[in-house]
Amino acid sequence: MRGHECWFRINEKDNKHAQQFFKEAISLDNNFVWAHTMQGFTHMFELFYRWSDSPIDSFQKAELLAEKSLALNDSFDMAHILSGWIYLFQKQHDKAIKEGEIAINLNPNGGEVDQRQLLFPFNDNYNSRFLYLLTNQYY
Repeated sequence: MRGHECWFRINEKDNKHAQQFFKEAISLDNNFVWAHTMQGFTHMFELFYRWSDSPIDSFQKAELLAEKSLALNDSFDMAHILSGWIYLFQKQHDKAIKEGEIAINLNPNGGEVDQRQLLFPFNDNYNSRFLYLLTNQYY
């Protein structure tokens, strides 16, 4: 829970703290899908807000955590949202939309909010430029 609180503050220092809390939770229970998923979101935030010294490493970590989360529990809506973010970065828009739809079907009361969250990083010009640079340079 402390990791989630840190993550919601959306600043570099607290994002690093969130990573540590989620890492600790995973070390206590390697099957804790929520911790794996949230750890993936921390790495995506490193990309969105340019906190990462290595955007490729951050993206690859998030991608692996999304895969791990879905392997642990493919009925967890947030794992599908994380996967949707990964697909957006890979310009696989149809798959990203599908992941959002899966999340809504799994959790209609939470999925709708999360689908909006799926798209929020790309609403402003700053992040759109960053997404363009990352996807065109590295993928």
